[in-house]
Amino acid sequence: MGKINHKYNYMKHLKLFVFLAAALSVMMLSSCKKQSEPTVSAKLSVEITDVKAVSAKLSIICEKGDPTLVRYLAPTLKSDIIAAAGSMENKAAVETFITRNGNAVTLPYNVLLKDLMPETEYVVGVVAFNSSMKVIASEVKEFTTLDMNSMFDESLGDPS
Repeated sequence: MGKINHKYNYMKHLKLFVFLAAALSVMMLSSCKKQSEPTVSAKLSVEITDVKAVSAKLSIICEKGDPTLVRYLAPTLKSDIIAAAGSMENKAAVETFITRNGNAVTLPYNVLLKDLMPETEYVVGVVAFNSSMKVIASEVKEFTTLDMNSMFDESLGDPS
């Protein structure tokens, strides 16, 4: 009879130990919820200047924040973005288009955009990400290149 009680007590303690270990694991897991990343934002500025028939100047700066990654979409036909995103107002789809088709750049970023087509609607965009690769800022600018006549008018100078 002593052996049976000893075995019974052993099983009883083992069950209690397993129960306590499971309960402790559940408590530890529930207290270790993933901490949400603090909301960090950035402010990007995209400037397009000196627009001509076949060129323009582009400047991108970060006015606020310190993004981990910035992706820049080179001049793209507005119609191509609308075809992919549905509309320019669909911000999430436009950001996705920029992310998939853009290149990583370091800010500030300044470039002379060349080999553009005259009288064409273009879009440039930039998306900034935090260390968790969440979008913290985006900026999209549209511009239209001038007609070819403007190239000749500029070369002749102002007659006045």
